[in-house]
Amino acid sequence: MNVAAAIAIAAATVNLLTAVIAAAVSRAPGWRTARVIAGIAATAGVYNLISLWLTLDGLSDRSYVIGGRLAYLVGSLICLTWVWFAFTPEGRIRPQWPAPVRWLVAASALVSVGFALTGWHLQSAVTTIEVPWAHVRYHYPLTTPLGDVYGLLPLALLMVAMVQLSVRRRQGASGLTPYLIGFAVFFVCAVDEFLVANRFITFLSLADVGCVAVVLPLAIQLVRHAVDDAQRLAGLSSQLQGQVDARTAERDAARDALVESERLAALGRLAGGVGHEINNPLTYMLFSLDELEAGLDGHRSHSETDAALAHVREGAMRIQKVVEGLRSYSRNQGSREHLDLAMVVEAALR
Repeated sequence: MNVAAAIAIAAATVNLLTAVIAAAVSRAPGWRTARVIAGIAATAGVYNLISLWLTLDGLSDRSYVIGGRLAYLVGSLICLTWVWFAFTPEGRIRPQWPAPVRWLVAASALVSVGFALTGWHLQSAVTTIEVPWAHVRYHYPLTTPLGDVYGLLPLALLMVAMVQLSVRRRQGASGLTPYLIGFAVFFVCAVDEFLVANRFITFLSLADVGCVAVVLPLAIQLVRHAVDDAQRLAGLSSQLQGQVDARTAERDAARDALVESERLAALGRLAGGVGHEINNPLTYMLFSLDELEAGLDGHRSHSETDAALAHVREGAMRIQKVVEGLRSYSRNQGSREHLDLAMVVEAALR
């Protein structure tokens, strides 16, 4: 395996893996912008595979011509996706470009597809470009005069994207410096690819390196956004857990208060019932004690009897106070109504 093939395989692996991850992440809510990253990385990976194709020996000239057509088409798509990215505000997926840029993108896409279908930019003959010190042999189709002009289109699109990113950076957009650095590397490598393909220089084709240079900042930014979202999610989870704990404590306190209220209400009903049942016999016991004391007037001979009767009355009165306290506890102090005393007296007489 030569150096160019190794570079192409490594670049294709990095770019296609980034495309797969970005496509998977783009399905998550709030991550639609990852679709643009997936498109850029996917086209870059495909271009790396085509570059590998053009370094293989033993294929037919027709295969190399087809590879050349695809290389021009995919290279143009890479530049178009970068123009899309450069004019897309952060957090959105649809670009906001002025009318001239929109017409330029549409025309570039049509021209690229047209050349890919007709092959007007390439001849049927294939030439080999050898780089002896790297043991690399490229198999490039010869270009037509139209192809020489068409080869400048990707470079023009790259310049448009680079200028727009520079403008956004001057306007205060953050995080664009790594993209501009990657773009500078990519632009130099694209110029090298153009010069090598058109046999102006004999050197390694560095377009594969340039593809990695522009995709790598996208992958780093993707990871950074994922980490930031994970941290925000952890903070929100902690905050939500605190709110859940607080609401749970309030619920437990309300439940305990309700249980205590029901217990006290039941105790009040019990106190009212017990007080009523005790008060009835206690009342006629006091009446009987009055009658007993009245019947003993003038016949008392022992002070012990008087003391015993006084103790009985004292105990009965204490019981009466306790019963009255229980009945007062059982009453609903919040509701009062007028009472007809005549009805109460009549009921008592009966």
